[in-house]
Amino acid sequence: MLTPEQREDLSKKLNASNVKSRYQYGNSGKRYDYISADHAIRTANAIFGFDGWDCTTDAFTQIQQEQKPKKDSPSVLLWYVGYTAQVTVNALGVVRQGVGFGSGFDQDLGQAHESAIKEAESDALKRALRTFGDQFGLALYDKDREYVEGEEAPPAQQRTSKQARNDASVTAQAPATKSSEVDPEVAEAGKWIRSLPGFTQADYTEFVGLCNAKQKNWVKFALEQKKDGCKSKADLFFMIENLRAA
Repeated sequence: MLTPEQREDLSKKLNASNVKSRYQYGNSGKRYDYISADHAIRTANAIFGFDGWDCTTDAFTQIQQEQKPKKDSPSVLLWYVGYTAQVTVNALGVVRQGVGFGSGFDQDLGQAHESAIKEAESDALKRALRTFGDQFGLALYDKDREYVEGEEAPPAQQRTSKQARNDASVTAQAPATKSSEVDPEVAEAGKWIRSLPGFTQADYTEFVGLCNAKQKNWVKFALEQKKDGCKSKADLFFMIENLRAA
């Protein structure tokens, strides 16, 4: 049974410093906020005690396994693997369950399976713990962020302020031209990227930065994706994920 102190801890708001963000690849390309699995485990240890809770992985189900060419390197084949997992958490006699999904892709089939299984188990664990309250990420399901503390401004205002900083960052990373006119290819690439549904200035900066980190000309890479028929933010970030795996 939970003590009054533990109930009080569970009722506390989620600190914004523990919130991370990622993109949901696939059809939506939407940005999602989440807490990491290690944060969830540390919080459970802190609230319930190291010997006050446990978790059991009940099942894994493989739902996908296919080999496809890497978009920017057709000669390279990657394995794409997907799993679901079910985890049961028992915290001082309170039992909760969660189901999660994980994906993995790699040239090595075993590595792809390992990544997918680990991600599915972590996701299921977080979903089970989420039912214990805001400390475990429940607060992120409230669009108004009423139960998240420490945010400087509502999400919409944060995006507005970040866009100004990102504008300067992208401008600084753009190739210099010999005249005051914008290079036609730079203009075309930038216009196409911004035309993708849901694409933000922050997305633009992340795309340019990743290309630079991988020593790829972001302008040429963008125009290649445009030529190949890329029509959504999700498709473009799928390409970026392949860059990360390179």
